[in-house]
Amino acid sequence: QQLQPAVERFYEYAGRWPERVIADNGYATRANVEALEAQGIDLIAPWKDEQSRQAGASKVNGRAAEFSGKAFGGDGDQALVCPAGKRLVQIQTRRHHGVKRDVYLARVEDCGICQWQRECCGKTAGPRRVERTRESPAMNAYLERMRDPATAALYKLRCAVAEFPQLIFKARWGWRRFSVRGLKKAQSEAMWVALAYNIRRWMQAKATAAITA
Repeated sequence: QQLQPAVERFYEYAGRWPERVIADNGYATRANVEALEAQGIDLIAPWKDEQSRQAGASKVNGRAAEFSGKAFGGDGDQALVCPAGKRLVQIQTRRHHGVKRDVYLARVEDCGICQWQRECCGKTAGPRRVERTRESPAMNAYLERMRDPATAALYKLRCAVAEFPQLIFKARWGWRRFSVRGLKKAQSEAMWVALAYNIRRWMQAKATAAITA
């Protein structure tokens, strides 16, 4: 929940919105994608693939991993096809956390005689039910952007830009906790640490430039 407030603080400091925001996958949520898209900002953060997202649900419901919702393909007629070749028809569209989801249901007789009934239906009573998220234009644009090799190359820069300073603070300088109490004092301490890092990097850059010259 911290990404959008951080972007708003950027606007307060810079007087404009950033063109893009690069963050780790903990910030890759539909809410963040939608909010940044509305401000004309491209979010670059790894999206956890659907198979990984469904692994937890499969485990909770007692289903085998190979029978997650990802294993159900479409036949182009408002229906899905299960691994056994049986059709699941769309029975409704519902909203879950503000997102539209199409709900598909198998026939009772198909699941009842299926050899993979236990692995596929798990603990669920009745026929297999599968839900598919109906992504918004903003989400589709984001997912397409994350599949672009150029985006993957850009994301690799995050480690050097954002993670390297943290390594210096913690591993080399041993700054793992604040030495003061209170929000204002802690902010001042963090500012001094950041300034010390920036000055050191500036001195290193000047020295490198002098040597190469």
